[in-house]
Amino acid sequence: MVVSLTGRDILCLQDFTREEIETILETARMMKIWQK
Repeated sequence: MVVSLTGRDILCLQDFTREEIETILETARMMKIWQK
């Protein structure tokens, strides 16, 4: 699974608070580590 941000995804991210975005990014980072 590749996490990529398109313009549309970035617009969607504006609905989240900063804390939520950081949590999502942290989760994505963890998932990336598990993939190795």
